[in-house]
Amino acid sequence: MRAWLRYTDFAEAFIRMLMALQFLPAPHIPRAIETLELRATTDATHRLVAYINRQ
Repeated sequence: MRAWLRYTDFAEAFIRMLMALQFLPAPHIPRAIETLELRATTDATHRLVAYINRQ
């Protein structure tokens, strides 16, 4: 149960960071996406970052 809670906390924080990209200055967004790609730990988070990056 604790591992699941840690994962959901991570997932919520990760998604919040993705959603906050729109508030960064445009020149900072590519580096922020690269950082998020490095922090992605599951296939789902990797695919989510890839999807956001294509938009």
